[in-house]
Amino acid sequence: MLPDADLLQSLATPAAIIDAGRIRRNIARMQDCVSALSARFRPHVKISKCLPVLCAQLATGATGVTVSTLLEAEQCFAVAVSDILYAVGTAPQHLPRVLALRRRSYSLNIITDNASTARMIAEFGPSHPYEKNPASVATREPDRF
Repeated sequence: MLPDADLLQSLATPAAIIDAGRIRRNIARMQDCVSALSARFRPHVKISKCLPVLCAQLATGATGVTVSTLLEAEQCFAVAVSDILYAVGTAPQHLPRVLALRRRSYSLNIITDNASTARMIAEFGPSHPYEKNPASVATREPDRF
C-alpha cells in the first residue's frame, strides 16, 4: 500500500518506497521454495543492499549470505551475520584483509577460478598461521591445480 499523496510529494528524490509486508511475504515465499528443495539459501547482499532485509532473510531461514566486496562482508559481520561467502575471485592482495576478518572469529569463505591464484592462496596460509577453520582447496579439475 502506497503512502498518501501529500507524503509522497514531500519526499526528497530519489527516495525508496518499500512495502514491508510485501518484502516479508516474498522472503517467506523464497525460503519456502528453497526449503521444499531441501536446499540451503544464501542470499546475495547486492540484491537488496539493505541490512534489515538481509536480517529478515536470515531470520526466515537463510543459512548465510553472499557478498561481492569485503566492505559488504564487514557490514554483515557488524550486524552479527557470521557465515559469509565472498563470491568474487579473491585476489592475493585481499588475503591479509580476509585473514583479519577470519581472525575475528568470522566464517568468511573465499573462492577463485584460477589455478595460479589458488596456488598463491595456498602458499599464503602456511606463512600466516590460523588454527580455526583451516583453508582447503576444492576443484572440479584436480589435475589442473
